[in-house]
Amino acid sequence: MRKNATRFIALALIALMCLALLPMAAFAEVPETGAPQVVHESNIVNGQPGRISGLTADMEYANAETDWSWRAAPAGGVLEVAQSCTTYFRYVGVEDEARKSSVTIYDYFTVAASAGTGGSISPAGTQYVLKNGSITFSIAPESGYELDDVTVNGESVGKQESYTFSDVTAAATISASFKQATPPAPTTYTVSFAAKGGTPAPEQATVNAGDPVTLPTGLSRENYAFAGWSETDGGPAITSQSYTPTQSRTLYARWRELTVYTLHFDANGGGGQMSSLTKTELEGNSFTVPECTFTQPANKGPFVCWNTSANGAGVSY
Repeated sequence: MRKNATRFIALALIALMCLALLPMAAFAEVPETGAPQVVHESNIVNGQPGRISGLTADMEYANAETDWSWRAAPAGGVLEVAQSCTTYFRYVGVEDEARKSSVTIYDYFTVAASAGTGGSISPAGTQYVLKNGSITFSIAPESGYELDDVTVNGESVGKQESYTFSDVTAAATISASFKQATPPAPTTYTVSFAAKGGTPAPEQATVNAGDPVTLPTGLSRENYAFAGWSETDGGPAITSQSYTPTQSRTLYARWRELTVYTLHFDANGGGGQMSSLTKTELEGNSFTVPECTFTQPANKGPFVCWNTSANGAGVSY
C-alpha cells in the first residue's frame, strides 16, 4: 500500500507539472466605457478597397457587406471595404448602442483634368467623383489663343467649352489643347466720290479702318470752281486733304458757280454779225477788242472805234 501511495503522489506531481506547461488562451480586457476608436485611412478609389485601421482583438464589426452579422476584427487590425457603406464597431459582447462607433466609406473614381498652353480647364488636376455621380468642366482660351480640341479618355470630343461626365463608373481623363488665334481680317471702309458733273470722275478708295484717304483734286466743270468735298450733298467742306473714314460712305464734290463776263458787239446800223466774247472770273474781265467786221451803214462814214454807247458818248475802245 505504501508503495502504491508513493507512486500515486509521483504521478500527481507529474500531471501538475504538465498542466503548468500548457499554453493558456489570453483575452484582452474589454473597456468598461466608451466606443471603439478606429482610423478611417482611405475611401474606395478606382475600385481599390477603402481601409479602416486600428482594430483590436476585443472589437467586432458589421456592415451591409457582411449581412449585418457581427464579425471578429481581422488579424493585423486593418479592415478593407470593397463597396460604399457604413461600418459599425463595438467591443465583443457589448450590446449598448451608445458604445458603438461607425465609419462611412465612399466609392470614388478619379477624373484627371489638364490643359495645354494658351488656356485653362476648371476644375484642374485630379478630381474625385462619387460613383454614379457627375462633374462638369469649363474650358477657356487665353487672350490671343483659341480652343483647338478637347479629348476625353484620349478620344476627341471636338471644341467644347463645357463638358460633363455623368453617371461616373470608371476613372477618366479630360484634356484641352489650344492654338494661337487667327487674327481677324482687318475692317475696311470704301469711300466713293460723287463728282456732280466734274471731270475726271475719281475712282473709289478702300482702306483699312484707321487709315486715311487722300482726297482727289484737279476736278473741273464748266463755269464752276471746285471747292472740295463734303460728307453730305451740299454740306460743309472737309477742311483737310486727308480724310479718315469711320464707315463706308460717299463724299460729294462742292462747286462754286463762277462769275461770267460777256462782251457783246452791236452793229449800230451796220450790217453783218460778230460773235460775243466770254470770260469767267478765273480768266479775268479784260478783253482784247477785235477788229470790226460789220459793214458800214449807208448814211455814216467808216468805222472809227468801239464805244459803250450808240451815240459815242460812252467809253471808247
